[in-house]
Amino acid sequence: MCIEEPSVVAAVSSIAKLLSPYGIKAFSTQSLMIGQVYIPTLDAASRFELLKKEKEIIGLLNEECKSMVARGGGVKRIHLRQLKSDEKLKTHYSLDIIIDVCDAMGANITNTISEKAKEIVNSLGIKTGISILSNYCVTRKAISTFKLPLNALNWKGVAGD
Repeated sequence: MCIEEPSVVAAVSSIAKLLSPYGIKAFSTQSLMIGQVYIPTLDAASRFELLKKEKEIIGLLNEECKSMVARGGGVKRIHLRQLKSDEKLKTHYSLDIIIDVCDAMGANITNTISEKAKEIVNSLGIKTGISILSNYCVTRKAISTFKLPLNALNWKGVAGD
């Protein structure tokens, strides 16, 4: 856990002491981060060209993170996601870049890879907007579980249940 707020550390420490006699199981999913390149408009031919070059694009992006690739990580896939149409019925897109950042937090490398993806998309003649990491990492989770008898929650004469 990376945090410096003393009250949070104290609260977590207190809970850990309460749970430690009963056991805690913890695990995490793969360390996948998502980079995004905003594409304000995309015709059918450009969409096809972009998707046809998926493996080539992934290879170019992995050149940006060779040491991560050597550890088993790197860009795993790209996904062209259609965003909501605006009031002019213009469809917007996000090129989502799925990156296994291994043990890293991954913000800096995700931004670097996203910027490179923007360059690649632009080189295909496709107009882009912003490129950035996403904080919406639905595939990267840390999970912990425990079983605790209710009587362990008894406190100052009040029953745990």
